[in-house]
Amino acid sequence: SRMTTAIILNYLIFMTSVISVMGIATLFRLGSIIGEFTAYGKTNEQKHRNITKWFAVPKRFFRHFYVLAVASVAGWIYLGLQFTWKEMKSEQFVPYMRMLTNKTPQIPFSLGMTVLGLLLLHTTRRFIETSLISVYSDTSMNMFHYFLGMAHYTILPMCVACETLGFASKSVYLLRLDFDGWNQWQYMGLITFLYANFHQFKISVQLAKVRRDATGKVGDQNVHAILYGGWFDLVSCPHFLMEMLIYASITAILPRGATAFKYLCGFVIVNQAFAALITHRWYKSHFKDYPPQRKAVIPYIL
Repeated sequence: SRMTTAIILNYLIFMTSVISVMGIATLFRLGSIIGEFTAYGKTNEQKHRNITKWFAVPKRFFRHFYVLAVASVAGWIYLGLQFTWKEMKSEQFVPYMRMLTNKTPQIPFSLGMTVLGLLLLHTTRRFIETSLISVYSDTSMNMFHYFLGMAHYTILPMCVACETLGFASKSVYLLRLDFDGWNQWQYMGLITFLYANFHQFKISVQLAKVRRDATGKVGDQNVHAILYGGWFDLVSCPHFLMEMLIYASITAILPRGATAFKYLCGFVIVNQAFAALITHRWYKSHFKDYPPQRKAVIPYIL
């Protein structure tokens, strides 16, 4: 009957509404949880009091990433030198390399070793910065972020080695640091890599000066300020922008057929953009006179 149909229809509408409300509430709760597990430092001041307060480490543990990174990259370089100097074959490594990618190795051995050398330069510089220059606040980062960072720097050199001839093949190759075969994109990548590393170092020094006095001694570790000059006039997080450029430049140096590092580069770009947006929002909410024209990480765009 029409009455029965109307009752059923109203019941379905009511249940749909209830489920929708529950779904939205679940999404908000899930978003809050994700927010807690992705925030760190100053953006984690309030969030870590709920779920992640039991799973947090001091933000100064950030330097652990680069201790591991230097050791990891240096270890793969040492292994590569053993392959070429002692003419050791990498037969025992090939199955493990295939676990990371099933593609035929696309990176020439000398180019792969050059890229690993650039990564060692970058990670060593970051280790020096985080150990001797950066001044960390008393805030924290959660264990999810900490272990994600440790995993990232463990697989960083592997994303190059797994597609490099000599590491992921059974033949022995000679090491020749020859740039004659490079194309314009690779040269542009190298220039961008050096430029981004240089400016990231300058930005780290500029950030550290906020918490140091004129003599260089550490003052208030928890002070924050609006920075001006250089890339800070355009974006809130130029250090994140430089990190994105560093990984993009390595991608440009590697052959087009090498895909493993491209995935890692994509992850870094998304991660840094996400962190920059959170940091940008924090600055805007804490400083009423924050420059309105300043973007988060990409000048004039994002």
